[in-house]
Parts: sequence; structure tokens; C-alpha cells
Amino acid sequence: MTDSKPQPPVFLYPDYGQEDVCNHYAHRDFGRAIDAEFVGVSPPGYIPGSHATIVGKTLSSLNLPDIHNRPIILEYSEILYAIPHLKVKFPNSPIILLASHHKLYGGDLHLSPGGLKKKIMSTYRRIECNLESFLANYCDGMIAVSQLVSDYLRIKYPNMPVSHVAPHIDENLTSELSKTRPQLEAKKATFVGFGRDHKGVDILVNNWPKVREIHPSAELSIVGQKHPSSYEQVPGVKVKGYVDDLVDELNEASLYVHPARIDPFAVSVTEAMAAGLPAIVTETTGAKEAVKQVNSDFVVQPIGAKIVEEVNRYFELEVNERTTFSNQSRTIANCYSKESQCNAFFDAYNEIISCISA
Repeated sequence: MTDSKPQPPVFLYPDYGQEDVCNHYAHRDFGRAIDAEFVGVSPPGYIPGSHATIVGKTLSSLNLPDIHNRPIILEYSEILYAIPHLKVKFPNSPIILLASHHKLYGGDLHLSPGGLKKKIMSTYRRIECNLESFLANYCDGMIAVSQLVSDYLRIKYPNMPVSHVAPHIDENLTSELSKTRPQLEAKKATFVGFGRDHKGVDILVNNWPKVREIHPSAELSIVGQKHPSSYEQVPGVKVKGYVDDLVDELNEASLYVHPARIDPFAVSVTEAMAAGLPAIVTETTGAKEAVKQVNSDFVVQPIGAKIVEEVNRYFELEVNERTTFSNQSRTIANCYSKESQCNAFFDAYNEIISCISA
């Protein structure tokens, strides 16, 4: 690491056969902002104990570019299994983790209640999370996707340079989101995202009857894949699954709720805000930094009673108060543009490289 001038990095990402490089459009744009060369890595198997060997063999068989002393950026924590291989083959290349996955800080340990299958899964994931956290020690720097994550990483890895940059809103949605006119007078909440335990949707659904006790007409729409249809057994809850037009769904709502047990950022929150939807999120959601600028009361503990309490309070607001929060939400969300966040990532990356080289 004697070369003081940063060289274009290599950006390693899990290759699941997706059409585009990377697994998140913001990560792709971050890489392009620093002129990175993208290299896909075939995903590891999901059999306990197979991760390191499969990734190592995959990397060995890849025709990797001439990395030389170039920095290496890892997308997602599962690429951490490649670190032993990378450290041996490219000992002079600094390794920077894009810390965007909930697993790195035990996110997969936040499971919804369940039986034996969940207990087995919890045990396996605990091993996986601990291993990935251990491997992360061999990174040279980290760029987190939120202050929530960076604060955690600075405590866990006190000698490692850490920065954070939030992902931007998809520029393909920006124009349409700005044209929305949400139904602020209604009592309709929505959630957008995959049905994963750490998203905490079950917490919201299980406590929705407490909202209906005070607001009998209150509705909750759940947008995204892999949510159980059984949620619809709860009065007022509708599972919509995948939708072709997200903007239309946001346009029909008056409130966005993100009840995550843990979520590194959740760009769905800033997207909803850009659509003029005030958002209620848990304090374990990275996007809380945006939400609390609108109203700090909209950031709550990841507990059903606290989430419901704030939803009920919002539904009791007059339309003019909701409109004020709606306008403020749009203003804050506009700060998460592609240009601003890519520029921020460029600066954060170069700051990390400078720290590593010092």
C-alpha cells in the first residue's frame, strides 16, 4: 500500500444470474462513481460448512482481472468468505466491505416466533453470523449504508476506519414519486418489502387489531413477495404481493410503516417519503435518520405496542397536520438523490483509502 494515488478498485458482488451487476442499484451506482471494475462471484451454497470452500473454489476458477495493488470492495457479507483466498492471492490489495447486510450484526438472529424449524434455522444462522463477523476483522475498512450500522461497526471493530453513505432513491422512480398525491385523509397504511423475519411485518400484522379498536376502518396493505396469505385473516389487512406499479400503491395510502426488527437502511422508507407519505419506523431501521428530521416521534421501539401507539396517534391527526408532515417528508427525501449520494460515496471511499494508506 505504498502507492499514494488511489487506483480504480475491483467491486466483487454475488452473481445470482441477475441481468445487472450488483444486487442493488445503489451499490452499482456507488461502484460506477469510483470507476470500479465489477466482477461477479457465484453464490455460496447454503449447506452449513460449505460457504468457504465453495466461494474459494469459485474464486480460484474465475479469470479475475489483474488486481495487483488495487483496492477490493465486497458487496454483502457473504463475500467475506472469500477473504482468506483474497488475502493470500492479493496481499497488497486493501479490502473494503460495503456493510449493507443485516447478517453482519446478527440480523438473521431476529427471527419471528416459530417451532423446531425456526430453532434449527436460528442455530445455523447464529453460526453463520458469528463466522462472518469474525471474517470482517480482516477487512481494511468499511463503508456502511447508515449511521445505525456504522455506529455498531465502530464499536465492534474499533481499529478499523468506518464511514457511512445511505443509498439513493432509484432515479427511475424519482419523477413518478414526485407526482403522487397520497390519500392523506384516509386511514390506510402500507409496507413495502420482502417477507423476511428481520423486516418485522408479523409484529405489525399481529397488532393491527389494536389499531382497528380505535380506528375501525383502518387498512394495512402489504406489498412485496413471500408474505404469508394468512396475514389476511386479520381484519383490515391485505397482502398484495408483487405489484407492477409501486407508485400507484403509495398513492392510495396515507402512511408508510416499517416495523423492522433490524434493517440496515430500507430505501423503501425514503421512496415512500418521496411520494409524500409520512413514515413511522423502528429505531432499528437505518432510514430513521431521514424520518426523525420530519418528526422524532415517528421513530419508535421495535415493539408492537409502541408501533401501534404511534400509528393510532397519526390517524388521529387533522388532514392539515398530515399535509405538513407529507411536505416535509418530500423535502427530506429529495436529499437522497443519486447525485448527492454517489458524490458522498466517492468522498467516503477516498477517505477510507487515505486512512488505510496512512
